[in-house]
Amino acid sequence: MPLVKSIQTSIAGHMEKIREINRRYATPRITMSTAVRISLLTLRIYLFILVGLLAYKFITVLTQ
Repeated sequence: MPLVKSIQTSIAGHMEKIREINRRYATPRITMSTAVRISLLTLRIYLFILVGLLAYKFITVLTQ
């Protein structure tokens, strides 16, 4: 069981590092213009559509 304990310790250390990074960048240092916000929203919607199409194609290929 020492191997399991060392793996858990390693994962816990990485999770703490991720939490530290998230705390550091929780508040943005620069302000975004309206055009940038709209562009990022459009990109997010586009990516969701692409992932949806990919999932649809995967499901249709599996059912054939």
